[in-house]
Amino acid sequence: MLYDPKHRLNITSLMRPGLQLLLSKADLALGRLDGVADSLPKDIVDFFILMYVRKEATLSSQIEGTQATFVDVLKAEARIADSEIHQGT
Repeated sequence: MLYDPKHRLNITSLMRPGLQLLLSKADLALGRLDGVADSLPKDIVDFFILMYVRKEATLSSQIEGTQATFVDVLKAEARIADSEIHQGT
């Protein structure tokens, strides 16, 4: 079947009331975040993204019933045992 522009899906008709406003706000927020990211050093942006991905993964796993916390994830990645954390104090 060939593409026919007359029969394209009108996504606007599928949206619930208010969804367009939410999508616009999200788009605006992403633009601001992109602007801030352009003004920061790349390693800072990469670190922020890394931490955000780890936090999101932790929240997702908790929804699935896993009991790992964000701190547990960071300790595992840094290979830090619980006994090592408080030795310096």
